[in-house]
Amino acid sequence: MECLVLERVAFMKLLLPSADRTFEEEMLNREAKASGSAPAAAAKAQIPFEELTLLVTIGTGTFGRVKLVHHKPSDRVMKDEEGNER
Repeated sequence: MECLVLERVAFMKLLLPSADRTFEEEMLNREAKASGSAPAAAAKAQIPFEELTLLVTIGTGTFGRVKLVHHKPSDRVMKDEEGNER
């Protein structure tokens, strides 16, 4: 098993410039969603696979894989969840 470590400064440089909010705002939004006080999330965008570049696989589990990808047209870094269909 390989364990990757990403320091906070590197995390902020890598992910936050492409985000619409600050780290603190994003964490508050996630906490609100988890507690059920946030409005329902919008439908997921359908992005063509050709527009994505795989950076790294973040994790693999029972229900699939999570990958860090770069969306070339928007220059955003995002996650891609590849689920095992049941």
